[in-house]
Amino acid sequence: MKKSIRAYILPLAFLLFFLAVAPLGFVALEEMSYFDGLYLTIITISTVGFSEVKPLHEAGRWYVILVIVVGLATVSFILKAFSESIIEGQLRAVLGKRKMDARLRKLEGHTIVAGYGRVGQEVVRELQKAKKNAPFVVIECNSGIAAKLTERNILNICGDVTVDETLRRAGIETAKNLVSTVPTDADNVYLTLSARHLNPEINITARADQPEAERKLVRAGATHVVSPHALGGARMAHLAIRPNLVHFVRSIAEGEADFSVEETIVSESSALVGKTLIELNLPALKNVSVVGIKKPQAGLILSPKGDTIIEQGDILLMVGEEVALMRFAETS
Repeated sequence: MKKSIRAYILPLAFLLFFLAVAPLGFVALEEMSYFDGLYLTIITISTVGFSEVKPLHEAGRWYVILVIVVGLATVSFILKAFSESIIEGQLRAVLGKRKMDARLRKLEGHTIVAGYGRVGQEVVRELQKAKKNAPFVVIECNSGIAAKLTERNILNICGDVTVDETLRRAGIETAKNLVSTVPTDADNVYLTLSARHLNPEINITARADQPEAERKLVRAGATHVVSPHALGGARMAHLAIRPNLVHFVRSIAEGEADFSVEETIVSESSALVGKTLIELNLPALKNVSVVGIKKPQAGLILSPKGDTIIEQGDILLMVGEEVALMRFAETS
């Protein structure tokens, strides 16, 4: 669009200059006032067919021909620039939509972020900072915000999150996670119900502003319910009571420390199945430690003992160097 603007700024400036200067020719050739010359210049360029202010001499008529040629050429050039700008914008929008749809069709195991308000922006920021591949798509009902997301090359859909067709366009059937950040509890509950119906296996993290909404969201099928106000208050309290611990945890989560935390799911074909933690020989992996195991039936086990047997479906919570964690995750 900026390129198109530059294309017609120069001819537009020339037209204004021409309208200011051309009347001087009539003043000199026909002894008119400047206003009469301006009037005659404008009706000549616009070809409205009004009669001249006064009969013209031969020199004046030749000058009228010159004004018509130069004026119409300039106006035509401006109109051409405007039309090209409109067509270029429409073409860019069509091609952009096709490109966006092609990217959407390839999504699988991705995260859907519903809403791009203050909470949604933070979610997107964290997903962008994730060190491992974390594909995501944003659903936003505000067309202006959606356009800005497109300019930033952030995959998005402009639509109503409570409409099933919008969720299907976002790939709800193949998505791994849904993060619902829409501002009203009613919409969050409705979205959770729809998403759970369309994909019974999806992990749903929903926002709740009111305490009673938390229970409704759980009943609707939310895997996790988060209250931004409660989290903010808890973090402020922890910063007041134990600030160093908060900074330590944040540095790990944001990847500022020399080591990081990771979780991995033990698959059926994993070489880890049936082994104990001692048999994994974790010290050889450069400070990789399993600090927790979440078992499908027994729940979360913190600081598991060395004789704990790893089973299919276990989720291992690990701390260690990033490269070593990635190498360990490949074996699971």
